[in-house]
Amino acid sequence: MECVSGPLKDKQGNIIGAVEIVRDETEQMRLSKQYATIKREMERQARFENIITQSKPMKSIFGLIEKIAPTNSTVLITGISSKTLKKFMDYPWPGNIRELENVIEYALHLAEDNHTIGEEHLPPRLLNKPAQEWSRSDLVSIEQFTRRSITALQSEHTEEQIAEILGISRKNLWEKRKRWGLQRPISARSTPKAIVS
Repeated sequence: MECVSGPLKDKQGNIIGAVEIVRDETEQMRLSKQYATIKREMERQARFENIITQSKPMKSIFGLIEKIAPTNSTVLITGISSKTLKKFMDYPWPGNIRELENVIEYALHLAEDNHTIGEEHLPPRLLNKPAQEWSRSDLVSIEQFTRRSITALQSEHTEEQIAEILGISRKNLWEKRKRWGLQRPISARSTPKAIVS
């Protein structure tokens, strides 16, 4: 029961009586409990525990799906190819669930929205391919890469286009040019080209 009371006043503010409202919340509590019970039952039925499988990797995948499903992912994957699923099932998973999580995250980063995860989205170790070898001379820092990109793009693109391609603001591009002493060629200032995506 909920009881609310208060004075009743006339237009001049003089108390002329009192009002008391009594509300029975029994029905509201019953509906809240019923809602919670139905919600729990629906969540239970929607789980993968009703799928019968003996495969430990598949049980792990179902568990991972349950873990990922409530997240705010911006990528929609429509499925997994049968060859890829076979690779998942045949792989021994020496790193256990953490390795599986990392492989799925890797695949999600490579897969495009509304696509099926295929073998091309898996790391080389799952495909029994050796990882690509890199020599130290092949590697550059992010700053070196950005500087080279600005230099390569500046002859055919506007400042706005360069910033957009690099995913930075114009102010950030200006700051990088100033810090690295990169002057824009005079001929490039007046002949911008369209961005080709």
